[in-house]
Amino acid sequence: MLICVFLGNLLDNAVEATVQVPAEKRIVKLKIRYDRENLFISIENPLQIEPRRGGLGGFLTSKHNPKAHGIGLYSVKHSLKNAMELCRQR
Repeated sequence: MLICVFLGNLLDNAVEATVQVPAEKRIVKLKIRYDRENLFISIENPLQIEPRRGGLGGFLTSKHNPKAHGIGLYSVKHSLKNAMELCRQR
């Protein structure tokens, strides 16, 4: 279930960023690999502008209503932290 949160948020961010670049450069590369009990996820996409960082090192949303957006990467980090804790308990 958590993998859906990760991929949904990360792919949503990648697609939104890619829409801003010229059509001939629009591509999102997704690589998923499982090796020695580790899951590796890599998502690459072109950017029109560099993302801005906030005071705590996180990224700031570029959407028109920032109070209603900008929690996607936080959600991914939070879910990953919870998943790692579950793995430690096993």
